[in-house]
Amino acid sequence: DMMSSSDPKREEIKQQILDWISQEKDWKVELFDEKVQEENNYYFYCRVILSENTNCNVAIEKDVERVNVMVNAAFAKDDASSYKLSPDRHRFWIDIRISLAQMGVNVAAIPNVEELAGLQVSKLIYFDGWSHDKFIETLLKVTDGLIVAELYFKNLADSMRRRHRDQKQ
Repeated sequence: DMMSSSDPKREEIKQQILDWISQEKDWKVELFDEKVQEENNYYFYCRVILSENTNCNVAIEKDVERVNVMVNAAFAKDDASSYKLSPDRHRFWIDIRISLAQMGVNVAAIPNVEELAGLQVSKLIYFDGWSHDKFIETLLKVTDGLIVAELYFKNLADSMRRRHRDQKQ
């Protein structure tokens, strides 16, 4: 493969990712096939399974010298539709962004804030700041960030269900 031989820095980081994950006793790596890597314009792309219900994706970008750690969560259809009807959705979005910014991670609405079907929590690590410590810390931050986001979302959905129930009575 032309790519890997001509990119020693990315190849080294890929090896470190695989080594460092294998050192964590309960973690596993699932590799994505090359087609998925190509479609997303990544040099390397994998999923790290931290536990039965916690995982995140790690990608080495092709064009920028950075590693992208990200996790996507899709919401149940019911919850997504109560979100759309919620008068609190903008407040929710502000709260979630502030909380996650304080944790040092980014959050994006999928597909957008009005139609929220899911969230992506992510953080970038540039090659010049790359270290074992930074990588593991980022994995934990991103997965914690998702847990926080899901708690906010659950609160919003619960308050919508309560409001709906009260209106019916």
